[in-house]
Amino acid sequence: MKRISLQPVHHILATKEMTVNQLLSQMTKTGVMGGGKLGRAADIYEMMLKDKECTKFFGLAGAMVPGGMKQIIIDMINDGWIDVLVTTGANLTHDLGEALGYRHYHSQEKISDAELHKQRLDRMFDSYMPDEIYEGLEDFFTKVLPKLPKERMGISRFLREIAPQIPTKHPSILRACYEKNIPIYCPALADSGIGLQIWNYIQRHNLDVLAFEDLKESRHFLCRRGSSQKLHTASITAFKGSNICNSDYDGQAGTRRKLRRRVARGDKLGKTKRGCAFCKFNLRYDNCASLD
Repeated sequence: MKRISLQPVHHILATKEMTVNQLLSQMTKTGVMGGGKLGRAADIYEMMLKDKECTKFFGLAGAMVPGGMKQIIIDMINDGWIDVLVTTGANLTHDLGEALGYRHYHSQEKISDAELHKQRLDRMFDSYMPDEIYEGLEDFFTKVLPKLPKERMGISRFLREIAPQIPTKHPSILRACYEKNIPIYCPALADSGIGLQIWNYIQRHNLDVLAFEDLKESRHFLCRRGSSQKLHTASITAFKGSNICNSDYDGQAGTRRKLRRRVARGDKLGKTKRGCAFCKFNLRYDNCASLD
């Protein structure tokens, strides 16, 4: 029987004036549990950033904006650490709400849901926001939606169309992605405050936002951005089981498996007579060439 290879757990040594990078390095050396995973994740992302041919997909789930993480995401966008953002409608709703001047709050008091209802406060874990945010969203979309193109569009394009209308006074993930030309894919936009505003609007007006159109665009994005010999993707999620996972993990994982098998055979990737390599070996879109 082959013996299991074991290495001793390295205990973190905290020192005066230790940098964040040095702390992460110590965590990597532990090799176990949360600290070891966080250290390895930081090492992997650092390698991705150094690899100029790496396409970085960033999956953002969980209550990140109510949790105070918005500016970190914006900084990563502005610094070129994210090439494609896949996120939830809730994060975009909270982001847009703050861009319109509303805030999230916390309290040390134990507040019952009944009391929150009386004071018109909504709760995400232990973060709170006022009900008035939905009134602000309604005012925003009442002005913006009639200006949108009348043709059918996917969710990603819809987000690109509304982003320039977002006020610039407060930082915004949506607007930062627009300014850096970073696509946003939000598979379950309908399950959010923004989705509710769209639904209210289409009861009286024509607006055709296609939920499945982004599947084709996001998978073609891999072919347009990937090199002929190497394909890298990354998915970073805050919480498992979110509605971003199928779009961010399953599709990209299938793409990686198929293209890496081709690389192993020595095949050249990229354009083919029948379209891109991904479409030829996976989805087989007849109109692939028109999209490249």
